[in-house]
Amino acid sequence: MKNLTKYACAISLFFTIACNSPNQDNLITNEKNEQNTTAVFPDDFVGKWKGILKIYNRNKIVNEVDMQLNILPKDMVDEYSYHIIYGKDTINGLRPYSISPKSKEEGVWSIDENNGIVLDDYIIDGKAYSLFEVGGNLLQVTLEKSSNKLIYEISVANQSAFTITGDTIIQGDTIPPVKNFEIKALQKAILNKSE
Repeated sequence: MKNLTKYACAISLFFTIACNSPNQDNLITNEKNEQNTTAVFPDDFVGKWKGILKIYNRNKIVNEVDMQLNILPKDMVDEYSYHIIYGKDTINGLRPYSISPKSKEEGVWSIDENNGIVLDDYIIDGKAYSLFEVGGNLLQVTLEKSSNKLIYEISVANQSAFTITGDTIIQGDTIPPVKNFEIKALQKAILNKSE
């Protein structure tokens, strides 16, 4: 376990150094100045949002559809409608979900698909994250507010399509196996507030 911790720290340090150039520091600083404060979920996300959902297969766009995301308060405190509409057909394209806090203090919300499926949404630094598996696929969904836009993303990885690296001993140190999952698709929408 000691070796695992040592290698995890080394990998983390490597990525911090490799990815941290002065230009990126300026970009991050400018981005934070532009946003001023961390968005508060769900308060800063409330509204009717519209945009184009781009669907990628690897690095190629294979489809684009209109998308709406309506996050509106319900009659009960801390309950919100979370309606996603795909395409122009607002009836057949509607996904009438709802959200409510599971543990507000810990930043955990529930997305109820109103069909027996309830997903946990974790709010970290003003951004919503959920990670789940369905049909052998791992899906990560994120929603964040950037300036006056919402950025909605779903990445899809095949749970059984992976490579393993590590899983060896180098100079007496046991290197743990690390699974790399193939991200096969991405859906991304940049949504503007319409109301």
